[in-house]
Amino acid sequence: MPKNIACHKVKELQPDARRIVQELVGRKLREEDQVSIRVIGPHPAPSPAVRRKSAKRLEDLMDNAARKAKDIPAKEIDRLIDEALRHTRARKKR
Repeated sequence: MPKNIACHKVKELQPDARRIVQELVGRKLREEDQVSIRVIGPHPAPSPAVRRKSAKRLEDLMDNAARKAKDIPAKEIDRLIDEALRHTRARKKR
């Protein structure tokens, strides 16, 4: 197995390691679970030209979304944002 990947059976983990992994994944681990850890090194930062192009694409997407939403009442937008946040938070707690 490559040196940047580690796989372990939960039932074979030391108690401290198990506790740390549970904290990282945000849930209790079952005895039959397996844990796989992959270490990924940093990647080079994009060039200034790529960053400008990405920023322009993001700005265009946001402008397009704003144009589409211009006739939606502010209360409705707030309600939709609240709904999306509730959905996201509920998924995080799982």
